[in-house]
Amino acid sequence: EEDVYFSELTGGKTISYNNVGKVQLTFLRLLSESGRQNFTVSCKNFVAWFDSKNNNHEKSMILQGDNEQEFSFESNKSKLKIIKDGCKDKGDEKTIFEIETDKLNQLPIVDFAPRDWDRDAEFGF
Repeated sequence: EEDVYFSELTGGKTISYNNVGKVQLTFLRLLSESGRQNFTVSCKNFVAWFDSKNNNHEKSMILQGDNEQEFSFESNKSKLKIIKDGCKDKGDEKTIFEIETDKLNQLPIVDFAPRDWDRDAEFGF
């Protein structure tokens, strides 16, 4: 089963950062040795990282960086830290991802693939 990114869904889009221009982002990259970004997902009946019911990460989200680099349980997990995993029990909660990298063109996060789809799932970012 192929993962579908939010930007590919009907009504979906890539994530934009209106307060940061391309020139400003380029200078930030030139003047920095590493970058870190938090990405917060609000959820209801939706697993973002760990699925406590099934005791696995099969429904964990994939985050996509600016250079199309993926951050997930399967790839680049060493650069991904989970600050809070409130979505693991499918409650009305939030999960906070933190990405830290010295490859600055990987940030910011511009898209994500939600994998926990069912009729009652709700999420926001």
